[in-house]
Amino acid sequence: MFSKILKPSDAVDDLKVILAKKYLYAGAWNDLYDKKQTEYMRFRMDLKSDLYKRQGGYCAYCECLTAERDLQIEHFAPKGSKEHPMYVEQQFNPLNLVLSCEDCNMTYKKTYDPVLKQQDDYSKWTFKIVHPYFDNPKDFFSLVPLDDGTKGFFPIIRKDVDLDNKKKAEETFSLFKFYEEKRITRIVKSFLGIIDYNPDVERTVKTTAYVIKMQLETKQETDKKSLIYDTLVYKKSF
Repeated sequence: MFSKILKPSDAVDDLKVILAKKYLYAGAWNDLYDKKQTEYMRFRMDLKSDLYKRQGGYCAYCECLTAERDLQIEHFAPKGSKEHPMYVEQQFNPLNLVLSCEDCNMTYKKTYDPVLKQQDDYSKWTFKIVHPYFDNPKDFFSLVPLDDGTKGFFPIIRKDVDLDNKKKAEETFSLFKFYEEKRITRIVKSFLGIIDYNPDVERTVKTTAYVIKMQLETKQETDKKSLIYDTLVYKKSF
C-alpha cells in the first residue's frame, strides 16, 4: 500500500462471472463458504493462491511478510453481512479483493467503509483511503532511505502532496494506526526478516520502533534515516 501498486488476480475471471450471476446476494460470501459450494471454493482457493504470488506474501496494507495460511481474503469495499449488507455487488470482483494480515483485516479495517462515491464502473469509484490497485503509493508516501542509500521500509506522508491526496494519506495512516509502536515494531521485524523470537534482536527492534514513533509524533523526518541505522546493521548481519 505504501511502496507499490498491486495487480489484481485474473486467475478467477470465469468463476467470477459464474458466481456474480448465480450468487450475488447479501451474505453470499459466508453462506457459500459454510456450504462448501464447489465453484465458490475453487474461486477462493485460486484467488488466494494467485494473490499470494502477486503480493509476494506481503499484506496489501501494512506490507508485512506473512505466511500464506495467515493471510485472509479481504474486501476493500466491505461486503457486509446478510443482516447489514454493504457493497454486495463487489463480493466477487477481483479488483475489490486483496490478501491482508489478520491485524489489518480484523483489528484495524474491520467493517470500515472507504467509499466516497460509486459509479457503474468500479475502477472509477472514489475512496477515502489509498486503494491497493488504483492508487500509486508514491503520490502519497515516501520511504526514507537508510544511511548507506538502501531503500527505506517505513512510510511517511509526502510533504509536497496535494490537499486531496494528503487527506487520503492521513486517513489511511490513521485507519491502520501505522503510528502505533506495536505496528511499527511489526514492520521493522518484517524488514529484518525476523520470524523467531530473539531477545537481543528484539531489543533493537523495539528501540527502533520507539524512535520512529517519537519521530512521527514530533514530525522530525530529517533525522529518521540516521536514527534507524542500527536496524540496517542488524539486517546486514543475517
